[in-house]
Amino acid sequence: MMSQSALRLEDFSDLRGEWLRGGGPESDIVVSSRIRLARNVAGFPFQSKMSEEEREQVLALVCESIGAHAFRVDLRNLTPIDRGMLVERHLISRELVNASGARGVIFGRGEMVSIMINEEDHLR
Repeated sequence: MMSQSALRLEDFSDLRGEWLRGGGPESDIVVSSRIRLARNVAGFPFQSKMSEEEREQVLALVCESIGAHAFRVDLRNLTPIDRGMLVERHLISRELVNASGARGVIFGRGEMVSIMINEEDHLR
């Protein structure tokens, strides 16, 4: 099971990502960019061929590697409302929400980077 910084709707909804702050002289102009990297972890089969035990192992391995510097969220522990909020804030994909099994996301307080675990790839 994944160690988790407690993510509760009440706590998270009070946070505001850097991209939502809108400070600066040009803050009336909305600019968005996205870079997506996908990686698989050596020693594990591709996501579509993984057993549930292997998904658990990847989830635990990635979360241990990150440490306590970010929110670590096991999607199985979230309500549909919490999952929807993560989708709306572009931290996870609908594909990750609709998938089953050991899946998670890691993101920082500023919401500038998120790492989806066990979506289409081990890391995305």
